[in-house]
Amino acid sequence: MVGQGRVLRIEMLGAYVTRPPTADLCLVCLECHAVQLIENPALRVIYTDAIGRRFRLAATPVEAGGLCATCADAASV
Repeated sequence: MVGQGRVLRIEMLGAYVTRPPTADLCLVCLECHAVQLIENPALRVIYTDAIGRRFRLAATPVEAGGLCATCADAASV
């Protein structure tokens, strides 16, 4: 399933989720481990450019770790 692009391995969590075909960016909350898969046209341009340069990307979407809104609000109290 991962090889077919239908499942995504989230390296930060060592977990798997169903991958929507439009996911370019994976936001991972480092506190509660919530995951958001989002579209990002700027990243898609980078992926297309890499392919145009005959560079095979090993990992997409890009993962970014931080705090979700709920955890960020709790941390600021």
